[in-house]
Amino acid sequence: MTLATVDGFSWLALAGSLVEIAAAFFIVFFAPWLGKRRTDRLLRELARDPSARARFYRRASIGLWIFTGVVAAALAVRGRTWMLHAGAPRLDEWRAAILLASSIGFALGVRRTLKHPEVIARAIARLPERARAILPRTAAERRHWALVALSAGVCEELLYRGFITALFASQVPGQPWIAWLASTAAFGLAHVYQGWRAVLGTALLGALFMSFTVLTDSIWPAVALHALFDLRLLLFPDSALDQSRSAV
Repeated sequence: MTLATVDGFSWLALAGSLVEIAAAFFIVFFAPWLGKRRTDRLLRELARDPSARARFYRRASIGLWIFTGVVAAALAVRGRTWMLHAGAPRLDEWRAAILLASSIGFALGVRRTLKHPEVIARAIARLPERARAILPRTAAERRHWALVALSAGVCEELLYRGFITALFASQVPGQPWIAWLASTAAFGLAHVYQGWRAVLGTALLGALFMSFTVLTDSIWPAVALHALFDLRLLLFPDSALDQSRSAV
């Protein structure tokens, strides 16, 4: 008998279970509110200090890794790390062909968009002020944004396509599509600070990431696509990002 286990009862397992429940509540209900609160705070800070955006990026990245680490530790305590779907992708010829075709389509889409900076500028202009405020302006901010993009690619996929999807699926055995829809909706709502149009767009993007995860039984192809999607912003010309400079 140890302090962690008393008469067959595991306090660590109980703690892990409570962390799972709290994390799920946070992801589904608290994250949308927190996103709006953080970006509103960023707007206020930018009015006084232009370097606030870089700090915002650092805090966002560190917060993502800490939260994801806590969830992963809680799952490990209960022997449930399989919920993260972090194993090697299951690939054969047709799965590899689908991933390759999707990657080529993504690259061609980005290339086509970059040829029309005026289209990018109009899209940015339609964003709410708080969403425009998070866009990087300077070279230093772009370097920090790269860290945010990579952090979001890994951590958000572990949390949304991994943990929260598996948790939902455990509540509706035999009907995984309900879990896929629920986690996709949660992913979209987490970006409500960007406006309701962005919620729909992000949910559709989440559905694409989910299809990659289901296809390969692993989050890693979705991680790569997610990170690349966010990193594409670094290729946007300054003329397009000028639309956001006047917002803050």
